[in-house]
Amino acid sequence: MDLKQALAYPARDSKWWLKCIIAFFLCLTVIGSPFVVGYCLRLAKLASQNNCDGLMPEWDDWGGLFMDGLRVMGMQLGYSLPAIVVMFAGIFLGGGLAMITNDNSGAAAGGGMLIMFAAMGIGLLLIIPCAFLMAVAYLFLMQDAPLGECFALGRVMEIAKANLGSIFMFIVFSAILNIVANVIGQLTMGIGAIIATPYALFATSILYAQLSRILAHNFDKVY
Repeated sequence: MDLKQALAYPARDSKWWLKCIIAFFLCLTVIGSPFVVGYCLRLAKLASQNNCDGLMPEWDDWGGLFMDGLRVMGMQLGYSLPAIVVMFAGIFLGGGLAMITNDNSGAAAGGGMLIMFAAMGIGLLLIIPCAFLMAVAYLFLMQDAPLGECFALGRVMEIAKANLGSIFMFIVFSAILNIVANVIGQLTMGIGAIIATPYALFATSILYAQLSRILAHNFDKVY
């Protein structure tokens, strides 16, 4: 994985700043988010096909971007669901137990809080393996696989296990990009986020393109 290349790629487009601004303001609305997610998928596909030497796609084919975004978000929701269920179940059960107690049942209230914290911890632990699986499933979508193929767990786990190191580096680099973008936004009172946040998303798409080439080297086809 080449983080330097991922950072340099978006700026090669002469209109990179405008494309960042469009993505940022779309992200401000719920209905606009699928367009941005779909655009990032299209960027990852373009970069992988051009060996990361091509330009960024234009903001067009809005219907296609929206549908691609929904597919990606559906995949992410599916893999995040176990962690979400565990966390919400813990909050519901633990919070409910704590709320129905009175002053003479401190132990029960403490038990409710313990359930909540345990559920949150388990949920966070579940996110780790889910992140590896989502990285592989995203590559399926880059190859225009049907959404159902993303949940072929046997195949997804097989690819993930064979490429743990590369996927781990992808996750680490993606986290670094997200953290840096957040820091820039905080230091500039939100103004820097207009560029930094979408730029980090675009750079992450280039990391996906790099990961797709690594996996394609080991498999005839991803799905």
